[in-house]
Amino acid sequence: MITVSELQYSSYGKCVCISNGTIEVYVTIDFGPRIIRCGFVGGENFLYEDSKFSLKANLEGSKFNDSVYYFRGGHRCWMSPEVHPRVNYPDNKAVSYEQKGNVIVFTQPEQEANEVQLSFEITMSDTSNMVEINHVIVNTSYWAKEFAVWPITLVAPNGVEYIAQNIASKPFLPNRNLVMWRYSKYGDSRLSLGDKYITITPNSEIKDAFKLGLTQDRSWVAYFHHGDLFVKKYQVVDGAQYPDYGCTYETYTMSEIMEMESLGPLKKVNPGEVNSHKETWLLFKDVSVAANDLEMDQIVEKYKIE
Repeated sequence: MITVSELQYSSYGKCVCISNGTIEVYVTIDFGPRIIRCGFVGGENFLYEDSKFSLKANLEGSKFNDSVYYFRGGHRCWMSPEVHPRVNYPDNKAVSYEQKGNVIVFTQPEQEANEVQLSFEITMSDTSNMVEINHVIVNTSYWAKEFAVWPITLVAPNGVEYIAQNIASKPFLPNRNLVMWRYSKYGDSRLSLGDKYITITPNSEIKDAFKLGLTQDRSWVAYFHHGDLFVKKYQVVDGAQYPDYGCTYETYTMSEIMEMESLGPLKKVNPGEVNSHKETWLLFKDVSVAANDLEMDQIVEKYKIE
């Protein structure tokens, strides 16, 4: 049975808790929407919490009403390509929500200057440890806009990320790519390139930023944390145009920060139309970190991730 209830959570104010008795997610409604907690009931949070709101961006000179953007942690949604200050819209206003059958819809007020409106449509399974989040962005302006929906999940520190690489191939043709940002170094000690998987291990002692992206046909990533496993799955549209040299997935780390970022296709969105992108989150208990590609293959098979 799915329960939906309001509660006060840490410094995040009023939140909505969605739970099936085994797993739970908390969604902020005093601002956001942000999914600020995702985990097993009574267990560790898979998501990063910046409860002191120390991570922020200065918006002075922008057309927004507020001069500061707070990252806050958790799960958010931006628009790609990354254009500033557009992506740093200060989502500091209260969020409305309503339950439509088994879907709980969280909608922020229209973003002034950006002229879009964001909603999270969240569905939790009552029979498995699964949550679906459909990210919907409406063009509320009078002209067409082109953008990709870009959900970003800040995960808790001290984990290990596994990114599935493409394995399908055609004779004599390439089957994978790797997109690097200008500040990223191929020799970064946090990065490990396997034949089937890329792993990234955040390190709080390394202050330099690192980001990479890739095109996937195996459209999922995994994060091992405190003996459990968080998996993020998403749709990749064959033949569609994607931002950042065709990236369907990107990841970023700096110090203890780790972001897991899927992307939807670039789409021309006319006034009143929407662009959307769905993620499916899966949670598994008592899963040790894979030591290599072979062990990760065994986890994928055991938990039917693919």
